Amino acid sequence: MITDTEIVERLNQTFNNFFKTTTIALSPASTTADVPRWDSMNHVQIMIKVEEAFGIRFKHAEIAAFENVGDMIAAIHRKVNP
Repeated sequence: MITDTEIVERLNQTFNNFFKTTTIALSPASTTADVPRWDSMNHVQIMIKVEEAFGIRFKHAEIAAFENVGDMIAAIHRKVNP
């Protein structure tokens, strides 16, 4: 079973790799406004990378409902720990 802490660590790694940086430190409260260059153009691509990192698939409605990283963590948790 994967923990929320492990999910956040993998998300941080995925985001840092995608944005080619080492400075991103996500928290459940993080939003697109907190991550430079996380705009609508990069959103779809980063969601694909997140899906690949966890071996899951999000439905479009799930992605649209994410208000912050905490929502994403909860969705990942549900998919990898059914």
